Amino acid sequence: MNLRRVWTTAAALALLVLGMQFRDVLPNAADRAAESFDYDNSAPVIGDVDDVQVTVAETFNGTASNAAWVVVDYQFTQDQEVLLGAEIEAAGGNLYAPENTPGNACELTYPGLRSPCTLVFEMPEEEVAGATLYFYVGNRMGPRVVVQLPEARRQPEVTREAVWL
Repeated sequence: MNLRRVWTTAAALALLVLGMQFRDVLPNAADRAAESFDYDNSAPVIGDVDDVQVTVAETFNGTASNAAWVVVDYQFTQDQEVLLGAEIEAAGGNLYAPENTPGNACELTYPGLRSPCTLVFEMPEEEVAGATLYFYVGNRMGPRVVVQLPEARRQPEVTREAVWL
């Protein structure tokens, strides 16, 4: 009988340790509840992002960069009037914020109207390949447009008169 108690206690402790290890690996409820909802190129509340083109340059509107200017031109059809955020996630996981905001990146935004837009990022050129562009409302718990950036064109200088840094 004594040997049975020892084995039962050992099994219970092993299950407890195993359960603690599983708990540490699984996301907690708060993280799952606050996670964003990813959509490819179009999301409710945000709108549609089409015709994405990427240019890498040493100079943007006459300003040189310490790394490289990554100029993202795209067509945007706004779904609703909301304050958007944007960022690029490099393949290695580094995040880069734009020098201008999605709010002033477009010529004219109005729900349902397609508009040309330009976002400008300062980041290392080698991080552009395989990068992903995100548009979001708030940082978490909402829709997020996910755009895989196409291969970048290389130019020594880019000028976009409507974009101010």
